[in-house]
Amino acid sequence: MVFMITIPLVATDIFDTGWEFHLVDSNFFYPNYIADPFSPRFSADARTLSINEIALDSDERLDITAGTRFSLFSFRKSDNPDIGVQLDLWLTIPMFMEGGSNDFLGMDGIYSLGLVISPTDWITARLSRHHICTHAGDEIDTTADGDVSIDYDPTPNFNSSIYVRDDFGVSLAIKPLNILNIPWMDDMLLLYGDYYFFWPGEDPLGSRQIKPARDAYSWYTVGAEIKTPELYGARLFSAAHISYWEELNWMPSYAFDFGLEIKGAVKGLTLRVAYNLYDGRSIINNFYNRRERFSGISISIDR
Repeated sequence: MVFMITIPLVATDIFDTGWEFHLVDSNFFYPNYIADPFSPRFSADARTLSINEIALDSDERLDITAGTRFSLFSFRKSDNPDIGVQLDLWLTIPMFMEGGSNDFLGMDGIYSLGLVISPTDWITARLSRHHICTHAGDEIDTTADGDVSIDYDPTPNFNSSIYVRDDFGVSLAIKPLNILNIPWMDDMLLLYGDYYFFWPGEDPLGSRQIKPARDAYSWYTVGAEIKTPELYGARLFSAAHISYWEELNWMPSYAFDFGLEIKGAVKGLTLRVAYNLYDGRSIINNFYNRRERFSGISISIDR
C-alpha cells in the first residue's frame, strides 16, 4: 500500500512575483508514458506469451506493478499553472508471476529523481538520475540449460542484484496540438523521447554501477500517444513505445497499448483499461538478453 501525503502549501503570489510554491505537489508537468512497461503506476497485467525464452512451465504470466510518483516541490506561474519548475520522484516495483502456478519469477526496482522544466504548456524537459535493479524469484532455470523451471529457496538470490543500471536521463515531451489553443484538442497528441547514459563515478545517491553489461553505456526510447476528445469523462487512446539498448546491440523493443481512459475515476487518479502488445527484450530485467512477445489486458491507475 502506497500512501500519498499532499501538503496544500500554496502561496498565491510569492513576494508578488506572480509565482506559486507547492510542496509535495500532486500535479505534474512531465507526462507518464502509457505504453512504457516500466512507467510509475499501479497495474495488474494478464499476459499470454507467444515467444518465451525464459523456458518455464507456462506461457501465461500475471505481472503486478506497484508504482507511484510525486513532486517534492514545484514553482508554478500564478496565471498559468502549466508553466514552471518541478522536482519529481518516481518509484516502480514490477513483479512477475508464472500464470499456471503463480510462482514468483522475479522483481525489479526502478527509482528516479528528476528536475522538470516546463516553459510552455506544449513542451516539457526533464533531467533525471535513474536506477534499475533486479532480483531473481523462486523459479528460474538455475542450470541455464533450457530445462523446466526449478523451485528452490529464493533467499540467497533475493538479496543480491544481478542486473543494475545507474543512468542519467535527458527527456523531452511535446504536445504539438496545444500550440493551436483549441481547448478540445489539448493533450490529444504526445510525442516524447528519452536518452539515458551511464556516467562512471559517485554522487549523493551512491556509487553508480552498470552490470553485467559493463560497456553498454547508453539506451534510449521514443514514443507517441493519441487520445480522443473527452466525452462523459472518458477518452479512447492509442500509444506506442520503442526502446533501444546498447547492451543488446540496439535491438528495438516494441510496446503498444490501446484502450479506455477515465480521468478522476478515483479521486485525483486516472484509470486505464488497455489491450497490450509487446515484442522485444524480456521486461524481467534479470533475463534482459532473452526475448519475449506477448499480448494481454491491463488495468492501471496513475497520476
